[in-house]
Amino acid sequence: MWKILLAIFCLSTLSSAKDCSWMKKRLVGRRKSQGTSEEVINRIYPWARDLETLVNFQIRIEMNAFYNYLAMSHFFGREDQNLEGFAKFYHGQAMEELKHAESFMKYQAKRGGRVSYYDLPAPEKQEWENGVHTLKMALLLERNVTSEILCLHQMANKYDDVDFVNFLEGEVIPEQYESMKELATHIKTISRMSSGKSQDDYRNYGLAEAEFDKVLKN
Repeated sequence: MWKILLAIFCLSTLSSAKDCSWMKKRLVGRRKSQGTSEEVINRIYPWARDLETLVNFQIRIEMNAFYNYLAMSHFFGREDQNLEGFAKFYHGQAMEELKHAESFMKYQAKRGGRVSYYDLPAPEKQEWENGVHTLKMALLLERNVTSEILCLHQMANKYDDVDFVNFLEGEVIPEQYESMKELATHIKTISRMSSGKSQDDYRNYGLAEAEFDKVLKN
């Protein structure tokens, strides 16, 4: 419960101050592409068409994260990597992102909206230097996803959609902070195991990576 309360407290200060004007660009041309001038969907209970559109973009963002994590997982399954722990960890992350995408799809259906399926770009990277490199990339990925969700939360408040706000605060946002904390902790742990004096100092990295891989595997 305290984690949810902490997330709500953070949102009260961050979401209102966050510049999300770029999100409005996604709504440009919506009426032309959808062929309707209706601003509200009334199939079940009023659901802003703008929010329907933004949820569909969020589904694409979650699927893109799934695609990137899957690429990381199978990278570590190659014969020149053979790090089963990292492969297992990123496969779990990929499945979590897929679950998030489906959660937004189910919410869209609950509100009477329609899911639009967009093309997915190829993963930004398909080769990495080592395990800690992927952890830092994953943390950046999660931060970007969190920024998207915080802006979505801001838009939900703009439309006074209490149920959508509750969905984001109760089911989505707390998991984002948990995921970012886990990744930051993994990065710090490898730094300690490699006897580094700072987060970017990995003097005995090879041994630390092998040992940490065992931790992830178990």
